[in-house]
Amino acid sequence: MKLVAAVLLGVLLTFALTALGELAAMSLRDGSVHLPYFEAAVLFPLTALIVGCLIGLIAKNRARLAAILGLAPWVVYSLLATGRGHVAFSWWLILIILTSIYWGLGVGAAVFVSGRMNRSLVPNS
Repeated sequence: MKLVAAVLLGVLLTFALTALGELAAMSLRDGSVHLPYFEAAVLFPLTALIVGCLIGLIAKNRARLAAILGLAPWVVYSLLATGRGHVAFSWWLILIILTSIYWGLGVGAAVFVSGRMNRSLVPNS
């Protein structure tokens, strides 16, 4: 049951944090502040780390699987939505590498947090 809850929370939270981050980026752009790589360098990695940490807290024993499943819809949507209209191989290669990095950050954060939580539950650790 915790696995299902962690996956659902991951899916919902990734899209919610992305929407909030995009809203913040748009409000900065309206205020004439231009951050060219805000989404790629700050928003998406931070979203993956936050969601990965929360998944690691919830699904302690199956954090890797929960993070992979929880972040997968966000990664696929990011690939399809961002790559729409682009046909260049280099564009798709960069996009796949970036989303793989974000996915790896989220899964790594989940595994790290769950490992720390599991270690703290063991006596004399």
